[in-house]
Parts: sequence; structure tokens; C-alpha cells
Amino acid sequence: MGIEGLQIYDPETSKIAHFRYNQFSLLGLSSDRVSCITEDDKGKIWIGTNDGINIYDPFHPTITHYYHDPSNPRSLPSK
Repeated sequence: MGIEGLQIYDPETSKIAHFRYNQFSLLGLSSDRVSCITEDDKGKIWIGTNDGINIYDPFHPTITHYYHDPSNPRSLPSK
């Protein structure tokens, strides 16, 4: 089995931050199954999982979650 969650290396501090699923934490992922990662032009890390999109803000250490809402036609598509 591979590593669950996500590890992000900060070259400025030489530290590794580890993020996992945790519904009770501001730094918890919506799922440990990460499928894609990208960084935007503002330095935020976008993390695609099998249960929504997570946006990590390293400047104000929080993760914002976005999920499919079946009652909202403008939300994320479902699986």
C-alpha cells in the first residue's frame, strides 16, 4: 500500500507537511485518495481527491473543501 494523504515539501524551510483525511481539522483533506495536485499563481495548492477539491493556503494554513451538491446545478460534477 502507498502513502495515504499528501506530503508537501517547503524548500525554504526544508520541512515536509503531511496532510490526511480529518473531518475535524482545518488542515484535513476531504479524502486520503489524492489524484492530482497543482499550484496556482497565488501560491495556493489545489488538491483533487475522490471526494472533492481541496485548496491549501500555505500563507493562512487552512484547507478549503469543495464538494458536489446535487441540489446545486452549479456545484462540482459528481463522480
